[in-house]
Amino acid sequence: MIDKALTEKLAELKARRTPFEPTWEELARYFCPYRENLFYDRTPESPIGKYLFDSTGVSAVRMLAEGLFGYPMSPSLDWFKLEVPDMDTDAETKYWLEGIVKDLYAAFRRSNFYSEVVEFLIDGITFGTGILYFEENLGDRSIFYKVMSPPRIWIDEDGYGQIKTVFRQDTYTEAQATDKFGCKNLGGKFIHAVVPDGDHWRSVWYHEMKGEIVRESKYDFFPYIVWRCIKNPDSVYGYSPAMMSLPTVKTLNSIRKSLLEAGQLSVKPPMNVPINADVDLTPNGINYFDSPENKISPVNLGINFPIGRDREEQIQKSVRDFFSIDFFLMFAHQERAMTATEVVERQGEKAAILGNIVGRLTNELLDKVIEGAFNIEFNAGRLEPPPEGLVGRKIDIEYLGPLAVAQKKLFESRGLNQAIEGVAPILQANPDTAMNLDWDYLLRYAYSVAGAPARGLIDEEEVQKRRILAIMQQQAQAQAEAEAAVVPEQQQQ
Repeated sequence: MIDKALTEKLAELKARRTPFEPTWEELARYFCPYRENLFYDRTPESPIGKYLFDSTGVSAVRMLAEGLFGYPMSPSLDWFKLEVPDMDTDAETKYWLEGIVKDLYAAFRRSNFYSEVVEFLIDGITFGTGILYFEENLGDRSIFYKVMSPPRIWIDEDGYGQIKTVFRQDTYTEAQATDKFGCKNLGGKFIHAVVPDGDHWRSVWYHEMKGEIVRESKYDFFPYIVWRCIKNPDSVYGYSPAMMSLPTVKTLNSIRKSLLEAGQLSVKPPMNVPINADVDLTPNGINYFDSPENKISPVNLGINFPIGRDREEQIQKSVRDFFSIDFFLMFAHQERAMTATEVVERQGEKAAILGNIVGRLTNELLDKVIEGAFNIEFNAGRLEPPPEGLVGRKIDIEYLGPLAVAQKKLFESRGLNQAIEGVAPILQANPDTAMNLDWDYLLRYAYSVAGAPARGLIDEEEVQKRRILAIMQQQAQAQAEAEAAVVPEQQQQ
């Protein structure tokens, strides 16, 4: 039977999450209608989107999720690399790092990461908290990812604000439970508890009602990735743009509902009908009356559409601003009239506005995804062991997606560009002052900040070899030209 400490911990976490649940229900209605009825099963006759009259919130969530997927971690681009800080990387280390990155890209392509992560992002943007479970699929030697619905998860932080405890609820039929756990005649709701246990994590599956343990094991690494889109220091659970914009979206839906009703009233207005009249309001219908007073006439309601339309468009823009939609549209449609420098400035400034969300996404998703994939692939023997000089050294992750590059260009290239512009007149007046600058370093720095592929740069040792060879060739050519000039002189003598 399950020990009392785990059941008491779950009861504590359930009580802590309860205040969020009514808000999550409303968020699902207006931003994620296919997730309605979060805390109870949907009946077959229950319609989807019955509370929804305007889809601005739904499309804003989807567009931000697609943007946070496509620009930082798209499968169509190289979105990260590994490097060792404060270390002159030798050829062996460089080739090992490049090989590991290549193998990790292959691992992500073999897995279902790219197909699952968008729904994970939608959860974070909508409910404030996204949860992703991962483990090795031993059957096909790949990594398996699964998005966990927030209503089925309870979480807790350690003393440093990191999620280290997760309780998860899953429902299985008796056949499914037999297939998964080997137990018989035991269907219903099961709890998966993952709690710290020294340097490992204790994993316990038990039947929620009966308390019977059906599986117990340990993890070498934490198998859940939890992203809080916006973090309140006083809460374990996250907040989101959808939460911030919920009152505005509800107002927008109310306006749209009123406009729809107004439109319907304009097309089918209420009618003034004589008492005891036999009325036919169908197309080409014929109604007889014997005096002008008995004529059928529509009620003039004085409906004014333009006022409602203008207000609706203003609120729609306000909702899109909560989700920084214009930023991703600018990425997709750069203004042709702008110079390259202006484009960099605008992209960087708008990327800075998303700094908090992107920063948490990097720390709580991207870093954890790469570290988790490395652990699984390395423990499975699918990665080469590190060179001896790298053992015990810290390896940094550098992100190369357009979103990371936009921020990097703004904050790192701006100083370089301003410095070059400032010293250009001095260099022109006195070219000898160029000896104060390390042009090789500045070129490599500018190349890196621009997000260009590392393979495009030649190794520094190779550059020196080429320079020496070029000098030798110039000297040989000069010597050959000098010797060729001497021969005619000797012939004249």
